Amino acid sequence: MKVLILSKTRYGNNSVCIGGLVIENNQYVRLLDEDGDYQQINTEFKIGEIWNISFIESNQLTEPHNEDIKVQEAEYVEQLNDTLSFLKLSGIEIWENNLENSFERNLSWTGNGSGYITKKDIPTNSVGFWTCNEDLKYDGEYYLYKNIRLKYKGLRKAKNIIAKGTLIRLSLAKWWNSDGEMEDRCYLQLSGWYD
Repeated sequence: MKVLILSKTRYGNNSVCIGGLVIENNQYVRLLDEDGDYQQINTEFKIGEIWNISFIESNQLTEPHNEDIKVQEAEYVEQLNDTLSFLKLSGIEIWENNLENSFERNLSWTGNGSGYITKKDIPTNSVGFWTCNEDLKYDGEYYLYKNIRLKYKGLRKAKNIIAKGTLIRLSLAKWWNSDGEMEDRCYLQLSGWYD
């Protein structure tokens, strides 16, 4: 199936998380290698490319991370000239206005402005798109939106300001618990933008 590569985010020291979209049915996918591991940092997959990929779905899915696939074979097809227009015309859901409209309105917020979900309110997917309704300012680690902090995990060089109206890809990190006393959480992060 043809898959559009949408994002590359850091995962550990030598691996990257590759997000994609199956063009035929708008299925969100996370491209693991054939063993079910994250791609190596030097992977050939680049944002905006279309690849013809044979894959099987992972048998170790944990909601809301329902996107994991194991790539069996991959053949480069082409580089899109305008990923933004393609996404806008694809029919995928794009969240508008306030960031709190994302992820089925299931996000909670820490005192310092980090978004997260718990196992009480799990959305359908761990990724999605949002058109920001205000400029986002970068502080060296986070993009700031009102009183909300969005950790930036993409490999693309950060911009000082992501302008209002930009299409942004959001994602939820894997389940995490710092000390065993707090409930498990998936934290909100910014994984890329399209302009």
